[in-house]
Amino acid sequence: MVARLCILFVVTMACLAGMMQPSAAQATLTRTYTAQIGYPADPDRATYVANARHAIDELAAFFETVTFKQAVNYSLLQTVLHSKLTGFVATPDGIGAGLCAAATLLDSIVRNAVYRDSDSIERPVFQSLGTQPATNTFGGLCSLATTLDPKNRHSIDYLWRLNPNYTGAPPHFVLTALDGGASLTLTYSDRLASPAFEASPAGNAAHLADQFASIIGARKVGAWIEPISALHGLDPIGYHGDDQLPVASAFKGPVALYFFEHIDPVTWRSLPLTYWNVDQIDAVPDAYHDAWTRNHAVLKNLYQMAVFSENDATGGTLAYVYANSPTAAAYGSNPLIAFNTWSEQKVGIGAESGLHAWVARGTACAACTDERFTDRRLIYGGKVLTINNTYSPRDLARFYRYLAVQGRALGYYDMAIALLSNQHFSLIKENSLIFGITTASKDGYIGPDSDYGDGYRISTDAGLITLPDGEQYAVAFMAFDGGDLLPPSIQAMSHAVIEQQRADF
Repeated sequence: MVARLCILFVVTMACLAGMMQPSAAQATLTRTYTAQIGYPADPDRATYVANARHAIDELAAFFETVTFKQAVNYSLLQTVLHSKLTGFVATPDGIGAGLCAAATLLDSIVRNAVYRDSDSIERPVFQSLGTQPATNTFGGLCSLATTLDPKNRHSIDYLWRLNPNYTGAPPHFVLTALDGGASLTLTYSDRLASPAFEASPAGNAAHLADQFASIIGARKVGAWIEPISALHGLDPIGYHGDDQLPVASAFKGPVALYFFEHIDPVTWRSLPLTYWNVDQIDAVPDAYHDAWTRNHAVLKNLYQMAVFSENDATGGTLAYVYANSPTAAAYGSNPLIAFNTWSEQKVGIGAESGLHAWVARGTACAACTDERFTDRRLIYGGKVLTINNTYSPRDLARFYRYLAVQGRALGYYDMAIALLSNQHFSLIKENSLIFGITTASKDGYIGPDSDYGDGYRISTDAGLITLPDGEQYAVAFMAFDGGDLLPPSIQAMSHAVIEQQRADF
C-alpha cells in the first residue's frame, strides 16, 4: 500500500516566521542562516503537531551525524527517515502529515542560504534537486506532496545536495525546539581564504597533487599542468594524467592549430578575426571585401568550430586542410588519419591518443575513420562502454605546449590565441579569471542524452593559461561523469601556479 506523506513546504509568513537574512561575521568568514516555524494552534491539529515534533527529532538526529560531501544527493525520505514511518501517528489526512514542518525548515535553508564566493558573487550553499508539485491540502498550509511507496516503485522524494562549487567550512545544522515550533540554524562560511603554501616548487607541486587526490579520488577525472618555461613554474604535475578519457569537442582546439600550421597565412591573415563569422558583406569594411569573398567560407568554418564547437564546421575544416595542404595530405589516406598522424609525429602525443571517427559533414568522405583507434572500451559503473575518440590529459595539454613553442616559431601563435580566447564557454576561464589568469582554450561537453555519451556526461577543457607576469602553462582537465569536480580542481591549480609565481619573484 502506498503511504502518502504530505511533506508540504510552507511559503507564507504565518508558517515561516522569524527568518533572518544571511550575515557575515566582522572578523571571520563564518555565516549563519536561521529559519523558524510555528505549529498550528488549532486543537484539532494535535496529531499533526505530534508528527511534526517527531519529524523534527528525526531531522535533528540526522544533522548530528551527517558530514555533507560533494557529489552526494541527500533525500528526506530515504537518507533522513531511511524509508521508514516508525513513530508517526496515523491520521485521516495520511501517515506522517506533520512532516511538512521539518520539510519547511529544510527547504527554506536549501533555497535561501547563500555564501559569498571568491569572486564576490553570492551563490547557494545547497541545491534543490526537485520536488513534485501537488494541490494544496491541510487548509492551504502545504504546497508540495511527497509519496513514499514501501516497494519503491512510485516514490516521489525531496532531494538536495551541496553546491559542487562550495568549498567553505563544512555546513553544520542545529535544530532547536521552541514553544509552539522549531528553529533551524545553518552555520557555514564564505569561500575560505587560500591556504599558505610552502614557498618552493616542490612544496607547491606536492600540495597540488594532494589536492587533486582529495578532490578527484577514484572518479574518472584527469588533470595535467605543464609549465612552458624551464626556468619558472611548477614541475609538470597531473592526476590520472595518462588515463585515456573521452575528449568530446576539446580536440577542436588542436584542429585549429593543425589548420594554421598547414594553410597559407595569406588565407587567414587576409581578413581580421572580427569578420570571420560575419555573413553579410555589407557588414565588412570595403578594404576587406575581396578577402571576405575569397576566404569567408573556410574562415567561418574555423571560427564556428573553435568558438561555438559546431560539428559540421569541424568536418569541413579537416577536409579543407587535407585538400589544400600537400604536407598535411602526406600524413595519411584520409583527413582524420592525417590529423592523428600529425598529432603524434609533430606534436609528440602518445600513440594511444587520437580520433577514431568524425563523420559530421563526412570530413569529405563518409567512411573517414582511423582503425588504429577502433574498438576502444571504458569500464565504468560495472558496464563496458564503447568510446570513439580519446586522449590522455597529458597528451591533450601537449597541443598547447606545442602552440606556445612551435606556434610562435611558425608564426601562428598570436592568431591561434586570439581565436581560442573567444571561447563561448570555458571552465578554465571561469575558474581562473579571479586569479588574474588569462586563458586560450577549447572545451568539450557531451550530454547523457547524446548518442555518444552512453547516458553519462563528458566534460573537458584544455588550453594555454598566462599568469599576470607572463608565465604560461599548458593545462588539460577531462571528466567522465565527474564534471562537478572540474571547478574545484581548476581553482586548486590556479591558486598553486599563482603562489609559485610569488615564490619565484
